Amino acid sequence: MTLPLLPRAPRPVADAGEGDIPSRAQELTRAWAAELIATQPLERSAGMPLERLCAQVPALCERILAALGSDAELRALRDSSPQGLACLGELAGASDLEGQLAAVESLRGVCWRGLIAGLTQPTAPEVAELADRLGHVFWLVTLAVAGRGEGPRAAQPHLPITDAAAVTAPREAQIEIHDARREGPGAWLRAIGGYLERHAERGLPFAVVLVEVIGIERLRHVEDPAVLGRLVGEVQDALDGELRAADSLTRESEGRYWVIAPHADQEQARELAERLIARVRRSVNHRDAPIEVAVGIALCPEDGRDAGELTSCADMRLFAARAAGVPLAGGDAFGGPGPAP
Repeated sequence: MTLPLLPRAPRPVADAGEGDIPSRAQELTRAWAAELIATQPLERSAGMPLERLCAQVPALCERILAALGSDAELRALRDSSPQGLACLGELAGASDLEGQLAAVESLRGVCWRGLIAGLTQPTAPEVAELADRLGHVFWLVTLAVAGRGEGPRAAQPHLPITDAAAVTAPREAQIEIHDARREGPGAWLRAIGGYLERHAERGLPFAVVLVEVIGIERLRHVEDPAVLGRLVGEVQDALDGELRAADSLTRESEGRYWVIAPHADQEQARELAERLIARVRRSVNHRDAPIEVAVGIALCPEDGRDAGELTSCADMRLFAARAAGVPLAGGDAFGGPGPAP
């Protein structure tokens, strides 16, 4: 299998690679095992090689944490044999590629939540740098899992590690669609930062709505890039069609979008989320089946007053929706029952 060229790596996050890494890796492993057991069918949980998972995953988590804070460790992870990373999905009890990639995404979410929880009042740029570095590390892990058993890996060039370009904060006069790949990592966080400044000045509430195409990781690896590009473009157009002039739409990556809705309370945010879910389902099809999205919502100031708290909250609620098999988490996760799948 010929793998795509590695993107330029974001700069290291010094704090992420410090502290008692072995203990932190043990905690992440326990959290991941608990999430796998809680969110997958019982028959798959029964088949999980827990002894191997507990023996092997902590060392992998140590490498991930070290790579977050060190370019040398990132290169070591990148240049190492892919077999050490590729067994990750099997350790989660997944037998097919889709399940293995879902397991990788599950571990990424566990790592993200654990890292965010360890920060004390992080600034938007700090959270942006951490999110981008973690995303790059897990891109390497995903490539290893996707490429296992499909022939020799193509040699990868040693690309330089450079700082990402800065992005501009959104204007509120019209709908704005930002592509984080063009504007640099953390564009959505910079957008949230702009609204947080307005909240601090004028006390204006707003909602952060995270939208993700269900199964996007599988689509990235099985679909032609042109087909994938058309699909995510149609999803973005559908989302755009439901926004007000004051709303902001930022694309973090293919199939993952952040919407900021100023002046929106809980009820208005839920109504917006339900419209977005319905619009995508109605407008975008792939192989004669509607494209589905999952949504996570966070409110300022109720759920937080900084970008780290808000993005983490929205991300966790999106995970709750996916784990429950619904597009929008309800009940305790976010005030009332969500829409039917």
